[in-house]
Parts: sequence; structure tokens; C-alpha cells
Amino acid sequence: MSSARRRLPGWARTAARRTADAVLGPVLGSVAGGRRTDHVAITFDDGPEPGTTPGLLALLARRGVHCTFFLLVRQAEEHPELVRAIGDGGHEIALHGIDHRPLTSLRHGDAVRMLHEARARLEAVAGRPVTRYRPPYGKQTPASWLAARRAGLEVVVWSADADDWVDRPATQVAAIAAENLRGGGVLLLHERVEPGPGANR
Repeated sequence: MSSARRRLPGWARTAARRTADAVLGPVLGSVAGGRRTDHVAITFDDGPEPGTTPGLLALLARRGVHCTFFLLVRQAEEHPELVRAIGDGGHEIALHGIDHRPLTSLRHGDAVRMLHEARARLEAVAGRPVTRYRPPYGKQTPASWLAARRAGLEVVVWSADADDWVDRPATQVAAIAAENLRGGGVLLLHERVEPGPGANR
């Protein structure tokens, strides 16, 4: 611990951390997706979902496209056959959380423990390593980002959102995605939609 930090009283350290969280939180984990600007990364959140995942996997196979699926442990444990199908299709399996609650309100140590548990449980279902994590709603702070890194996870957010969680025609969703996405970017899509942060659960 630095001598400057030791001199700060506890309330001042807390205030400084909260200020840093508010200022830096929105930019940590923001990525350009890839090193090649002639490619984009397509990602799906909140699955797997029996009514959506099989058809989605069939479409991706026909098109020869591989994606990253940010799965919820709760869903994965309910539908392990879909998790295996995602992996067998050559897609990356990544973590979106045990459920869809953000970690930003947890103490750092609790967030680290929860992410370790979530990663281990998802790896047990998937039968393969899980190395990436997307925070629910993209909500994070430097403290929660550090917790993910301590759990051995790379934090990935997105550069383009298709707003597919809003009820609108598929053609309109596709147009929004195309308008917002640039080469090297990361597109956010959903297999299923969790309630918003203010919804009753």
C-alpha cells in the first residue's frame, strides 16, 4: 500500500473510489472487438433459451458464422444440452453471470467469489474453459472490473447495440444494427431478454 493511501482516512478512500468508479466505469471494458477492421464480433446475451437457441444455431451453421454466447449460469444449468450444442457448433461460451444481477453493489471480495463460482459452474456445464465475461446491463465500476480480472475473466462489453430487446420488426432491428456497427466492432444481440434493471424480479 502506498504511503499516500495510508495517510488517507477511510471515508476519503471511499469517496475517491466512488468518484473513480463514476468517471471510469463507463469506459472500462469497452472494446473495439477485434484487430481486423473487416470483421465484426457478434455476441448474444441471456441464453440459452429452448425457443430460440436451436434455430439460431441452425442459422449460424448455414451461414458459416461463429459467435460468442454470454450465458447465464441459471439458464445453462437448466438447459445443458443447449450449452453443449453451442460449443459443438464452434461458438465461444462466455459468462454473463449466475443470474442477471449487476455486481456493482457488491463488496469487491464478494464479487470475486461470485464470479469464481459462476465461472466454475458454467465450465462444469460447458466442459470447456470460460475466459470472457460481460457484466449484466454493461454496468461496471473499476472495482467490479478488477473483480472479474481477479476471477481470471476478460471483460467484454459492446460497441453497437441493435436494441433487439424493444418490440419492433426484425427488419428494423437489422437496420439499427447495421447503422451502429463499424468494422472491428462488437454487436450486442439477445437470445432472450431479462427484465430491465428497474423491474421487479
